[in-house]
Formats: sequence, structure tokens, C-alpha cells
Amino acid sequence: MGIKICSLWLLVTICLLTLKVRKHPGYAVAMIWSLFAAEQILQQGFGIFLARQYLVNLIIGAIALVAVGQQVSATSFDKRTLPKEFVYLLAVIGFSGLSTIWAPNSNQAISIFVSQFPPMVLFAAIAPFLLNRLDDLRDALKGMIVLSAPIILGFILAPRLSRGLAVKQGISEVQANPLAEATFGGICVIAAVFLLSSGVVRKILYKVCLIAISVLGLYVIYRSGSRGQLIGVVLTVLLFLPILSRVSSTKNSIRALFLAAVVLLSVGFFLSGDGGGNRWDRRVLTENGMGRLEAAQSLLKAFSNEPSAWMIGLGCGSSRRLIGSYCHIVPVEMICELGIPMSCLFFFTCFSVSRTAFVQLYDSSLSPSARAAFGFLFACMAFTMCLSLKQGSITGSSPMYSFIGCTAIATAIVGRETVIHRIPLQFRARFAQPSQPQSPVS
Repeated sequence: MGIKICSLWLLVTICLLTLKVRKHPGYAVAMIWSLFAAEQILQQGFGIFLARQYLVNLIIGAIALVAVGQQVSATSFDKRTLPKEFVYLLAVIGFSGLSTIWAPNSNQAISIFVSQFPPMVLFAAIAPFLLNRLDDLRDALKGMIVLSAPIILGFILAPRLSRGLAVKQGISEVQANPLAEATFGGICVIAAVFLLSSGVVRKILYKVCLIAISVLGLYVIYRSGSRGQLIGVVLTVLLFLPILSRVSSTKNSIRALFLAAVVLLSVGFFLSGDGGGNRWDRRVLTENGMGRLEAAQSLLKAFSNEPSAWMIGLGCGSSRRLIGSYCHIVPVEMICELGIPMSCLFFFTCFSVSRTAFVQLYDSSLSPSARAAFGFLFACMAFTMCLSLKQGSITGSSPMYSFIGCTAIATAIVGRETVIHRIPLQFRARFAQPSQPQSPVS
């Protein structure tokens, strides 16, 4: 019964946010980020989403396209320029599709890329494109908080198998993707903690709800058995909270220390129980880690034996033929499958975006709400990049591409909209109002 209520709650929330998408495209961005988690909850409550598993993707994609149409028709669209890092990211994704042609298992590689192409476009291209103002960043953060409540409660109340939700297929049950569940939980923890640390939330009830989202998000990660997500979200929060508080008041610094303590104590409490099974056993951790390293080593060996691959790569998806699966370490897979030039372009893009974002986070002209939204994007970029060191593939890293692209767009927005604060006060009125025509001299 509880999961039915959460599914209905989520569906109503999506409908209400859709009504505001034309003026608030940031809500559509939040729905895109929630896509993989939302479809699991909706499938638990409504049979139509289970029978037609593409339906949730289709609905959210249509909502995003409506928001894109509104952006294109806006008067400010002609003046918009996209940062070069965003273009570089799209170039890397485009090259990965092209490289499937010379992969040793070309037919399989093309099939995999085509199946993953719609979510890659939605996450990596459409979501960043919808961000055009600081208000859009704020709306994306608010949308994540609003969507997180029914989704996180749904994950807690839904029937489960060993790690993920139990999904019916005919007369049997299969396990839903626990990594998508845990990744969404980590993003919700970052969103709630950063919004709390900003000091813009005044009402006690809202603060209690945000703390609950943080703790329950950590619990969702823990119960899914996703070790990388739990470690990654803790490291991300501990890294970024001091950065955000450094340019804020002493009161915000104390608040950040309190939130860091809440995160650490919650994780410690969960790990003290036995709900995680043997996922945290030292022997299991060593075996899984060594398995990933051996797969990466095998792929690197195949790459080194093909000098032509140093420039153009082995081809996206070739690891499935060469080592039997993807190697779970995306940077290694990118070097081997896309070649050194394209992988260097991707690494340069990540470095350039990170460097600019770090500098802008220290800009004292940013309002607390804008800093929280901007810091949220940058922290989620770091979080998903950490996850790429232990899971995923080139075609299966849509959330990471999305946050890299969104952070790149956000740096351009912050640079554009905060420049007015660097103009001396006595001159700001002249920039804000058109000059009056002078009377003729008699």
C-alpha cells in the first residue's frame, strides 16, 4: 500500500512540475536527473509503466522537449553562447558513436550505442541546454528536493530482492538496478545538505524534511549495497561543505560542521548493523577491486598491442569482445576505446570546468541560494566522476556527462550574471537604465 501511495505522489509531482516547465525549465532538468530512479518507483505502482518500460522515458523526454521549444522561442536565445567545454563534451560523445564502426564487434557495439543514445542525448545535451539563468539552477535544485521525497520513500517501502527493488516479469521477479537507486540517493543527499548549508531555508519544518532526506538518502545507498556511492557521497560532502562555507558567515560554517557530523554519524550507524550482508567484508572488497583492475589491465594490454588504436581507439564497445564485458573503470575504457587524443580532450574538459567552478565558488557576489545551486552541480559532477572509477562504461555514464555539461553551462551563467556586481555602485544605474536624450543647446 505504501509504495502505491509513493508512486501516485510521484506521478502527481511530475504533473505539477510539468505545468511550470515553460517558465521554469530547471524543473525539467530535475526530472531528467531523476529519470532512472523515477521509472523504478512508477513501475512498482502502475502496471502500465511496467508493461511499457519505455513510457517513463518518453514522458520525461517529451516534457524536456517542450522546455527546449520554449527556450528556442525566447527572445534571449539569439544572444546565447555555449561554453567550449560543453561543445568538447558533445564532440567526445559523438566520436564514441563514430568509433563503433571500427570496433571488432561492430554490430554489437552499434546496437549498444543506439540503445543508449536517447538517454545520452537527454542527459548530456538537453539537460545542460535548458539552463540559461541562475534561477534555472535554483529551480533544478528545488526540483530535485521535491522529487526526492516520494522516490526515496518509495525505495524504502517497495518490496526488494537481495539489493534492488523486485520487478515482476511474468510469473517471476527480477532485480532492478541498485546502482541507479544508490546514485539517485547520493544526489539527493548532496542537494539536501547543500540547501541546508546555504542558510536560505528558514522554516523549521523544511529543515527537518531536508535532514530526513539526507539521512534516508544515505540509508537507501547503504541498503542497496553500493559501496562506491556511499564512500563517494561522504567524500563529496566533506570536500565541498568547507568550500561553500569558506565564503559564508561563521554561522554557516557551524551549520556545515553539524551537517557533516550528521552524515558521518548516519553512515557509522548504518555500517554498525548487519543489513549490508557481506558487501563490506574485506575479502569481498579485495576480490571485487582486483577483478576490476585485472579487467582494466587486460584492456590496456589489448590497446598497447594495436598502435593504430593509440590515435583512434579500439572502438566504443570493443571491450565486450576483448575482455568479455566492460572494465568498470570509465577513464581506462575511454583511453582504450576512444584513443589518446579524444580521451585527453575529455580529461581537459573536466579539468577546465573544475578549475573555473572552483574559482567562481569563491566569488563573494554570489547569493547563498545561487552558491548552493552552483555548488550542488559541481559536487554532483565530482560525485559521478568518482563513481566512474568503479562502475559504468562510455555509453552507460549519462548522469556523469549531464553534470559535466550542466556545470560547464553553469560556469558561463555565473560568469555572465555576476559581472554586474563588479561594477562600482555609482555606475550601475547607468548600465541598468538607457541614457536620456540631451536637450539641444540654444
